[in-house]
Amino acid sequence: MVWCMWSIERSWFLLVVLVALGGIISLSVLKGVDMTDRSPVRLSADERSYLLELAREALTAELSGLPAPSADPKRLTPSLRREAACFVTLTEDDRLRGCILDSFTPHEPMYENVMRNVVLAATADPRFPPVSLPELDRITIEISVLGRPRELRYDGPDDLLVKLRPGIDGVILTTPYGTSTYLPQVWEQLPEPESFLTELCRKHGAPGDCWRSDLVEVETYEVEHFSEAPPSD
Repeated sequence: MVWCMWSIERSWFLLVVLVALGGIISLSVLKGVDMTDRSPVRLSADERSYLLELAREALTAELSGLPAPSADPKRLTPSLRREAACFVTLTEDDRLRGCILDSFTPHEPMYENVMRNVVLAATADPRFPPVSLPELDRITIEISVLGRPRELRYDGPDDLLVKLRPGIDGVILTTPYGTSTYLPQVWEQLPEPESFLTELCRKHGAPGDCWRSDLVEVETYEVEHFSEAPPSD
């Protein structure tokens, strides 16, 4: 009798747990919450090398007026075919020459997004004139594969400073003035969270202290970052 009673109670407990889990999953679906891992795709050395090769070929073709190159299906691993958002940065003589991210939301295979964004970085960054063919040999291509952003919950400005992880978190800051982002690599130039957020506000034309307002939204993400070797003299 004791065993039977325990079995019945256990059955009810399991039922309650299953119902609760079902509710959580349903609520997540309704809210559009992605319950999968939000870390960026981790790539092998060969996969990184091929992405950089494709980016270089796409940029060369664009600047030379040639048709866009095609990827080799035999070298496209499942990771490279996976949808991902990729931030592409171009530098020339260690100076920024253009950068672009067409969308934080993955919408096409990683390799296609890299080939698209390397061309946009060279031709569509409004801060710079389009990259010219004579510059090509001095350009270094950097790729940052983004993990999915997540909202950072915090209780006031001081708590925000504590919860940011310098060197790890990329940050998306949305204020009444607009939206801007810094990759985790920017922490190398702005290692203090307060300075990091101040410059992130100014990046989209907001007052430097706007991050202290209650009207801001902060999201964070991680990246898989790699680049070509700088051109030799």
